[in-house]
Amino acid sequence: MRGAGVVDDLIAEFRLGWISTVAFVVLGEARWTLPLYEVAIATARRGWSIGIADARYWFITPEPVPLAGFGPAARAAVGARLEPEGITFIGSTYADLRPNVVLLDPQGERLEVDRVVTLADADATSWSSADSDYGPRRHSRPPSVRRFSDAPREAPTAAGSREVPASLRRHP
Repeated sequence: MRGAGVVDDLIAEFRLGWISTVAFVVLGEARWTLPLYEVAIATARRGWSIGIADARYWFITPEPVPLAGFGPAARAAVGARLEPEGITFIGSTYADLRPNVVLLDPQGERLEVDRVVTLADADATSWSSADSDYGPRRHSRPPSVRRFSDAPREAPTAAGSREVPASLRRHP
């Protein structure tokens, strides 16, 4: 399973201390976003279950609410799972991806992250950001991971060592 492989890769990198933040990003006007929600929830749930308590997760999408194109029951079910799993939902937002940064429109804010997981239309499940384009994608396919560096990263030395806009913090 491709989605399970993405979760495994992310959890391995969390355990090694290479990453501490992940943004799950819907680029453009994707209509089938459910697989990305599943990967986000599975990653967070698995991380918490093995003791990765300092991870930070964001779900960024043009949708005003989770699974906006689905019925009320599906929207409520997925929406109710994000916050308890520690995933901050940022809706009605278009993302512009840069190395280690997600620029948020219309907020005009930037979110520094170690990894971005998207519904990309690439076949590979990981690639260097230097090899990818940052334009919006109009296709929805299984998630893939954008790694901003192929080299291992050192874990942050202290909580809060990364500056996150106040409006995007999980806990004020």
